[in-house]
Amino acid sequence: MADLLSTKHYHWVAGFCRVPAGALMGMPDEDPDAPVDAIDVPVSVPPPLAGAAPNPAASPAANPPAANPPAANPPVTNPTAAPPQPPSVDPEKIIRDWLDKHEFAPPETQPDGAGKGSVEQHVLLNGEDMALSDAVKAAVAGTQQPEPLVRKVITASLSPTPPANFGSIPFVGPGNQVPGLRLPSTGTGLTDVQVMKISEMSAVDDFLKAHDFDVPAMRDPAGAACLLDGKDTTVEAVADKAFAALGQYPASTRDEVLKHIRQQYVAARGGNKTQLVFGYTLVPDKLQAAPGQKTTQHQFSFTITRQHHANDSGGMESSFQGQVTLDESGRIMGLSAAGQEAIVKPLLEGWIQVSGLVQVAVNANWSRTLTGQTTVTGGWQVAAGGQILLTPAFKSGDFKFLNGHIQVGVQVLGGLQGPMTGPDTKPTPGISGGVVVNVPFDITDLFGKH
Repeated sequence: MADLLSTKHYHWVAGFCRVPAGALMGMPDEDPDAPVDAIDVPVSVPPPLAGAAPNPAASPAANPPAANPPAANPPVTNPTAAPPQPPSVDPEKIIRDWLDKHEFAPPETQPDGAGKGSVEQHVLLNGEDMALSDAVKAAVAGTQQPEPLVRKVITASLSPTPPANFGSIPFVGPGNQVPGLRLPSTGTGLTDVQVMKISEMSAVDDFLKAHDFDVPAMRDPAGAACLLDGKDTTVEAVADKAFAALGQYPASTRDEVLKHIRQQYVAARGGNKTQLVFGYTLVPDKLQAAPGQKTTQHQFSFTITRQHHANDSGGMESSFQGQVTLDESGRIMGLSAAGQEAIVKPLLEGWIQVSGLVQVAVNANWSRTLTGQTTVTGGWQVAAGGQILLTPAFKSGDFKFLNGHIQVGVQVLGGLQGPMTGPDTKPTPGISGGVVVNVPFDITDLFGKH
């Protein structure tokens, strides 16, 4: 027992027992007096036996820790070693994340011949339909990735083509002669899953229509802000709600629903379209500054306007206008045909539209001689001016039907006018102002989409 407690083999110091390394491996210590390699094993110091005298050697005070104990394994430093590198990031993931952040989606349809020859494929980015090359340039600038890799990722994202949206076209079975989408059993090549996805995308469209999905009256540069039930929200939030409306086990993924809603976002913004505008302009005599007799004029116009911009953005508009002018007594003062170019800009969340315009017109003017005879003379007019129109932009409510169908405001035109024939064809300046009321309609609203 005394040999076991000998300090040659075991030392109790501050909770550690120093034992021969060989003893831990089950090997005998052949020479107890020879120096051995030892390790420290944590142990608990046994309490003193009852009645035994305290051991001063076991007291912490008797064995204070070293002031600067040497490190067991001091770190080895290499001053020439390179600093640690951050974990690598997949470049393709960087590009895909950037595309998703910027509302990327394939368009519902590609231009005829896209991908062949000089006809480029198109993509949707930031709520805008653009050529593939423009999207590649934007992504290269935003991700700092090489152009070939960016083009490869975007092109791969355009395939496969998303499920077609057949709207209200019915599904028809074998032998059915009713126009519609033939079920897979008739040899269309569509799988059951594809048919289910087509049906689900139609259900998403119904959801958007039922909840008045729309874009803001003013362009959101990111293409993410939208309206649902007349409230401001985001495309991502709408996608969550539409996906949940498909039920517990839909065939479509959330990503497919999101891309479909991004397509509907671009469609809701509109684009190049043709409008018919029925207009009335009141020109009081006191707001006319031109040679000759002045009288209050009532101008009724019919205008065909080609819009070269989206509904939520400003841009160019080209118009052809026919106009008849009546005096206070209701007699015809003149007929005119004019071509017009205008730049329009929406303001105040779409409630105000400001435009500048240039107009060239030919006139047929009616006038009465002193003997009471009516004469008709030809004339011309070149004018420039501007309009400020109030355009309702209700987000919801009973008056939302007025959006895009009524405009009320003021107009100021100034320019030169003169006769085409006669002894004096010298042009004369003139300026006039009036109150304008327009009732525009989209061609598709009147005649449907073909």
